[in-house]
Amino acid sequence: MENFRGKDGASAHPLVGVDLIEGPPEAYLSRIGHVFRVYEKQDSGCRAYGVRLPDHDERWFVKTAVATEGRRSLEAWRGVAPAA
Repeated sequence: MENFRGKDGASAHPLVGVDLIEGPPEAYLSRIGHVFRVYEKQDSGCRAYGVRLPDHDERWFVKTAVATEGRRSLEAWRGVAPAA
């Protein structure tokens, strides 16, 4: 399990505020919790994961872009202007 620390020294949440990870998303999510569902085929061009975080007693729906249209979909949701 990875060690996350906030500025006050307390453990930080492994998903909140994470915009970029190194490597495959499923590998990262498996390190921080239990991936209980993978939604492979999405019309949005994204792949989604159901993840249970035992250290936080939470379940999350995590969506990642796997195609250009998926990136545009996520950027529009976040309010990011598309690249020219």
